[in-house]
Amino acid sequence: MPDVVLTGQLVIGEATALELDSVWNEVPPDMRTNWSDIDNKRRVVGERAEHYSMQFERTREVGAIDRIVWVSRDDDGLGYDIEVKDVDSHKKPRLVEVKGTSGRSVQFFLSSNEYDISTTAGENYEVQFWGNIDLARAPMEEYEVLRATGYPITIVNPAQRLGQKPWSIETSQYKVTRPGVPPTPP
Repeated sequence: MPDVVLTGQLVIGEATALELDSVWNEVPPDMRTNWSDIDNKRRVVGERAEHYSMQFERTREVGAIDRIVWVSRDDDGLGYDIEVKDVDSHKKPRLVEVKGTSGRSVQFFLSSNEYDISTTAGENYEVQFWGNIDLARAPMEEYEVLRATGYPITIVNPAQRLGQKPWSIETSQYKVTRPGVPPTPP
């Protein structure tokens, strides 16, 4: 690391600070494995996309690591994966929902909770979409390839923007319940 100087005190330059903040120090070993189990593959593609968004957020500015929280690691029911706190503590944090796929098509699903949170958070909510994820590639190398090809695709305020061209949003599931009636034993 050419920008590190040791003269009685340790001086770290911007490039080294970004390297120390890098998410690549946190990549779990199961990011590259045999993908015969499709559900496991989807899970790992999603985790890799979240790693990429964490790295994307961390490299936006030196020292931002303290304001970027990977909240879905502790609670995946919040309706977003990453919380980016503003330098001004009076401003609302930016909420980032991450979507990833190994396919080339820009297609993803928003849960009703994610959509509801996006309607209330407005401009403070965004979706970051990572496509064409190749699990055979090393994550750090692939991140650079995906960034060079224009990822992530970022959609700020998706509740408003996804109904406008070039986007299309449609209902794909319905939740069916029967409140107050217990099941009949067989």
